[in-house]
Amino acid sequence: GASGALRQEFRELELLDEITRLTYEGNLHPSVTGDRRNTLIYTYRLLKGESYFPAIIHDALKWSKSDPYLGADLAPIPSRIPKRRGSESAGQNKHSKRIKPGPAFQIKPREIAQHSIPVGTQWEANSCAYDAVVTILYNVWRDDTIAWTERFNALNTELLGVLATGFANHIRGRYKL
Repeated sequence: GASGALRQEFRELELLDEITRLTYEGNLHPSVTGDRRNTLIYTYRLLKGESYFPAIIHDALKWSKSDPYLGADLAPIPSRIPKRRGSESAGQNKHSKRIKPGPAFQIKPREIAQHSIPVGTQWEANSCAYDAVVTILYNVWRDDTIAWTERFNALNTELLGVLATGFANHIRGRYKL
């Protein structure tokens, strides 16, 4: 049979498929929110209950007490604002004790390249199958944009070359991943 990790991946895809279908039909409960797959699954399972699984799921993927669903740990991730030269301590300014990043908070593209944290994609309808591949390719590409753009174009200009152009446009702020 499939490894536990592969079975868990298929379980998550089944849940995301149901979330996508309900969203498309306009029937997704408003409490199901998130811009990442783990958050969406977590809020959906809060709504439906831990023992719920989609009606059309294959028997090999169903979970139970003896073969539980192993959801991601969604402990809060502390946010911090990078310290800039000559500024006060990270997360503080002259007018407030703490800056709270909200929906409008965005790291500028030139700052992204300075970080070694992998940048991923936001979940969109039916995007799950592509997210991992695009995330890996983007993070490889941003390591050396010139060399990898040349390599992508040498391999396949119609797909990888266009992808490299899209990555460059993302860095310029024209596209979201």
